Order: sequence, then C-alpha cells, then structure tokens
Amino acid sequence: MENKKLKTFFFLVWVVLVGSVFAFYFRSGVTVTELPEAIRVWIAQFGVWGPIVYITLNTFRSLTMFSATVFTIASSIIFGVEKAFLYTYIAENLGANLSFVVGRYFGKDVIKRTGVKLKYFPTQDMVRGNGFIIVFMMRLLFFPFDMVGYVCGAYNMRQRDFALGTALGIIPGLAAFIFLGGAFANWRSTLPLFVLFFAFGLVVAYFLKTRTKLGKELQAIKEKGS
Repeated sequence: MENKKLKTFFFLVWVVLVGSVFAFYFRSGVTVTELPEAIRVWIAQFGVWGPIVYITLNTFRSLTMFSATVFTIASSIIFGVEKAFLYTYIAENLGANLSFVVGRYFGKDVIKRTGVKLKYFPTQDMVRGNGFIIVFMMRLLFFPFDMVGYVCGAYNMRQRDFALGTALGIIPGLAAFIFLGGAFANWRSTLPLFVLFFAFGLVVAYFLKTRTKLGKELQAIKEKGS
C-alpha cells in the first residue's frame, strides 16, 4: 500500500512538472522558431558552466516530453557542431535512459489502470527477445523519442539492450540535426553534412522498413499513428 501511495505521489509530481513546463512555454510567447535562440541566450549566461547546464537541462527535458529537436538544433548554435554533438549525444542518452527508468517504475501501473492500448508502438511480444534491434530500428525510423523510452521501460525490456540500441540508433539523426543547426551560422560548410547524414539515415531506414520483416512491421505500426 505504501509503495502504491509513493508511486501515486511521484506520478502527480510528474504531471504537475509537465503541465508547468508547457504552461510556462505558452505564457512566454516565444514561438517554436524563436526557441533555439532563446535557449542560446539563456545558456550563455552560465559561461563555462554552460555545457553542464545544457546537458542537465536536456537530460531532464525527457521528463516533460518537450521537443528534443529544438534542443539539438540550439546546441549547434551555442557550442558549434563538434561540441554540440558530444554534449547532445551525452544528454540524449542520459535522457532516454531516464525515461526508460520512469517508464519501468510507472508504466505497468498506468497501462493497467487506464487500459491504454499502445497500438502505435510494438507489442510486448515483439519486444521480447528483440530488445536491441527493435530499439535501434525505432530510433532510425524516428519513433517519438521519449515515448520509446517510456514504453520500453513499461515492457520491462533489459536496460542494456535499450541503452545500446539508443546509443547507436540516434547517431545518424542526431548528426543530421546538429549540422542543420550549424547551417544557420555557416551553411556552406555544414549544410552538405546535414544532407549527407540525413540521406544516410533515410537509406538505412528505407532498407530496414522494406527489406526486413521486423522493419516492415514497425513501419506499419508507425503509419497507423501518423
């Protein structure tokens, strides 16, 4: 009973956190296109502590399910493409595993109590025995970033499979959006790299979703949610 009360308390705290973040954003009047610059200005005030603040903020961003893409693009404007890739890669892996832990802690109870059907994600039977490869594919096929962590945690996947699938699967997309952000400052040198990595990710994703059975099943599931 105490464990259930504790879970309920933390779940309510989580709901309040998510609601507060989105309420603050909508009241700020900042548009989506203005967000990267707003984040840059805010991070800049921390000086040498900026990278740590950015990594921490982007890690805990996963708890709010706020757009990861905005932070990714903003990071290349703030730090330059090389450091931005390193800092964002660290933050996205930490954030993904944080959402996995939260999903494992709350997920089963939420699914059981609400009766929610995760029809736009792989079933637990699909995940069982395919942990690493299914996470790797979902990352390449751009399934909702944070929800992948929550769902895999709720399905009680092995965390090492989730962590490895995420660590490898996010690289093409992350690199592409880092270079896209860099293109705003120096498009001649970074825009071609964005095109290269984005095209590479598309080719790999196309191969997986058209040439492999598991990939075809995942693509069909994703299209239902589109």
